[in-house]
Amino acid sequence: MSLFSLSRSLAEYRGQRSSTALTVASSILFTASQSCPTNSSQTFLIWYKYLEASYKNKLKERKKKKKKKKKKKKKKKKKKKKKKKKKKKKKKKKKKKKKKKKKKKKKKKGDMNCCICYM
Repeated sequence: MSLFSLSRSLAEYRGQRSSTALTVASSILFTASQSCPTNSSQTFLIWYKYLEASYKNKLKERKKKKKKKKKKKKKKKKKKKKKKKKKKKKKKKKKKKKKKKKKKKKKKKGDMNCCICYM
């Protein structure tokens, strides 16, 4: 593991710029070497693994949230589409009914040229 890879994962985990993350990573490495000078690489590895795991968990959570949001949006869209379709159907039915009524009215009047109707 290099300092660069640690800083990169830190940058992604914390949502910072890589330059800021690099200073954080170097301070962690320094702390690791201070706390255990004989086995600083081991401490560094532990820190790295911890950060990597927490970053992966965060990513998973983000992905889950995104998926949930997408599902909700899809459901909402479907509902809206269904409502629109229903409204359209209702409108069509109303129009058909009106047309039928008009036709019936016309039939009742009778033909002016027909002598049987107007006698």
